[in-house]
Parts: sequence; C-alpha cells; structure tokens
Amino acid sequence: MIDSTYCRRGEGSPLVLLHSLGERWQIWLPVIDRLSKFHEVMAVDLPRFGRSPVPYTTTEDGIRAFGVRSLQRIFDHLGVSRPHVAGNGLGGMLAIAAATTGMVSSATALSPTGFWTPAQRWWVVTHLRLFRWAARACLATAHPLARYRLVRNLVMSRLCQHPRRVERAEALANLAAIRDTPAFDEAIASTRRFSWRSDQQPLVPLTVAWGRRDKMISARHQANAARLLPEAHLERLARCGHLAMYDDPELVADVILRTCERAG
Repeated sequence: MIDSTYCRRGEGSPLVLLHSLGERWQIWLPVIDRLSKFHEVMAVDLPRFGRSPVPYTTTEDGIRAFGVRSLQRIFDHLGVSRPHVAGNGLGGMLAIAAATTGMVSSATALSPTGFWTPAQRWWVVTHLRLFRWAARACLATAHPLARYRLVRNLVMSRLCQHPRRVERAEALANLAAIRDTPAFDEAIASTRRFSWRSDQQPLVPLTVAWGRRDKMISARHQANAARLLPEAHLERLARCGHLAMYDDPELVADVILRTCERAG
C-alpha cells in the first residue's frame, strides 16, 4: 500500500523506516523490496516533512521526547506495536531514542545526529543550510539548473557517494523536498540543541552505522557513539555516503535485517 505520506509493503514482523532531516519516505525505495521479503515494511514521512500534515512542534523537554511521542503516534496510526525501526540522520537519532524506551524491538541508525562535538555540530548545521541553499538555487529558475545531470550529480554528491545511481526524477523530488519542507528551520534549531548523553542506553538490539564517505555527518562521529553507547553494535559502510541506501542498497538492507534478527 502506498499513499502520499507512507508506503506499506510485505508481510511479517513490522519494520518502520524513518528518513533524514528535510527528506521524505521515498529515500528508502532502493531497499524496501529487499526488506519486505522478511518484514512488513512501513516507510513514513515524519511530521511536516514530505507530505505529512502532522505539525512539527517541539516542547521544552526537547527533541528526544518529541521524537518518542511522534513515533508512538505514528505506530498507533499504522496499527503496530513494538516494531523494528531503522532511521537515517534525524531518523536515526529518533530510532535510537525509541530503543532507549523499549517501545521498539530493535533499532538501526544510519549516520544519526547527536553524536558530535561542538565543532562537528557547527559543521553539520552549516552544511545542511548550505545544501538547502544549493537545492533552492538549482530549482529556482524557469529552466532549473537541476535538469542537467552534471549539476544534479554535483549537488547530490553531498549526500551520496554515487549520485549517478539516483534517477533523475528521484533526485529532483529529493531536492524539492529539501527546498519546500516547512519544518526545516525549526528542526535545525531543535537538533542543534541536542547532544546524546551516556545515561540514555538502548534496551533492545541497536546497530549504529556510518558511511565511510559521508560528507554530511562524518564517520568520525562514530567514536563519540562508541563512547556514549557501549552496548551498541557499530559498523562502517564502505563506499557509502549519507544516504547509503542509494549507494549500496544490498549492504544497507543486510545491516537492518541482521539487527532485526538479533531481537530473536
């Protein structure tokens, strides 16, 4: 089942997929068919990203608590209880937050936010703002620059190690999602105030993985994750960028499936 805000495919134990900041559920398309052979897969638009009508409004208790509440509403809407969950970027951080509450059966986080030094956090936030500016610039004219493969590949190379593997229509839609999302600035503001703490430990199997060629959230952040999440399983994804599902969908699907298997 596919509508404008989520995709639901396959049979088996539920697996919910969460996208990164400014993106949409469709970034998971390269791996959905692989995952749906073993699970009922649900890729969703997070609040006020993609086509989600749900408001994005964090409260005083911060983005982690907001994320947990938002995920519970999403799970209730989908009619699932304690699903497996996998997320990228902001979605990865929300997946880890869910793992610390026990509301999921397992969690896989790809290049999650929150495991940064102050300098690394400044770099990520600046990079995100520059990327949105580039997306707007490429799509701003009557004849968008993004229609040219060279320009698309140059912009998408900040997210993917192999931007040529992203189809033209998909690349344009992803750039438009970054440009148009109403929650971008608020999400940036709330995310930049967040850093992971060592007292927030997972209660279920957790894998944290970084693309070795991630230009958005560098694999160097993994050292902080290793220190703050000593029980997590850590992986490096060779020849992958921030959106590793485009670079090596088979590897990403395998990492997610192995994490789900660890939940028994």
